[in-house]
Amino acid sequence: MNESPIIADGLVLRKPEAADLPELAVASADREMRRWLPGLANSAAKSGELTWSVVDQATGKLVGGVALSRVDEHNGTAELSFWAAPWARRQRIASRGCGGHPVGV
Repeated sequence: MNESPIIADGLVLRKPEAADLPELAVASADREMRRWLPGLANSAAKSGELTWSVVDQATGKLVGGVALSRVDEHNGTAELSFWAAPWARRQRIASRGCGGHPVGV
């Protein structure tokens, strides 16, 4: 996996860091996040997934996450999942964070 951050459209996709944990915990406590992603805080580093924290480029604040799983290099396919923090809703975090950028798989 490419360890270099990906910077595009005001967002930075980078390797998850310990500094993300407090904001991840707050996001995970949100009622809607618990409804749709009940294990978010515990699954941030799932085995077999390539994960990135999505951070606002201007503030450095965690605004979401992107993960690839079920990577099939032979067929060039993967399953993409994403989440957006409650404080980043309606800011197109998912589409901006997943928008066709190469991820070095």
